[in-house]
Amino acid sequence: MRKAHQAELQLSVHTVSDRATEQALTIYEKILDEHPRKDHRHRFEHFEIPTREQLKRTVTRRLAAGMQPMFVPVCEGPDLEGYRKFIGEERVKRANAFRTIIDEGLLVAGGSDSPVTPMSALQGVQACLTHPLEEQRISLYEALRLFTINSAKIGFEEDIKGRLSSLSIAVCRLC
Repeated sequence: MRKAHQAELQLSVHTVSDRATEQALTIYEKILDEHPRKDHRHRFEHFEIPTREQLKRTVTRRLAAGMQPMFVPVCEGPDLEGYRKFIGEERVKRANAFRTIIDEGLLVAGGSDSPVTPMSALQGVQACLTHPLEEQRISLYEALRLFTINSAKIGFEEDIKGRLSSLSIAVCRLC
């Protein structure tokens, strides 16, 4: 990871659990302390159940997260009951905590992780709006950003894609 970072490549590590997030975050911190880089956009894929402290450290290091909102209805269940059995109540409260993560200021992009879940940005947006934990729901505007400009930005492509036209935004605000 250090060599890739020094070669100015973008790093991405899949983490689902808080333990995996801790391992990757510790490495990211070490690399960024040794070799600071202004706009690295290193990221986590999934970033499903970080602790509050891990989230704050992630924001401090200007890391990003590629998250898959469709994991909630497809894999975890509409009431999170399937997930609750495996990870327990405390972790379920942190499962795909979109509102908390966005409010902390983390760059979050939406994706599908196809073929695990359908490749449908609109279904992903819906999953953000209907999160089983009401306090983790985000607005339609925020959800659209996850799947448009944020998805482009996380991959350094915000200058060539990711924007909705003015007409699309005006129609969307009528929704």
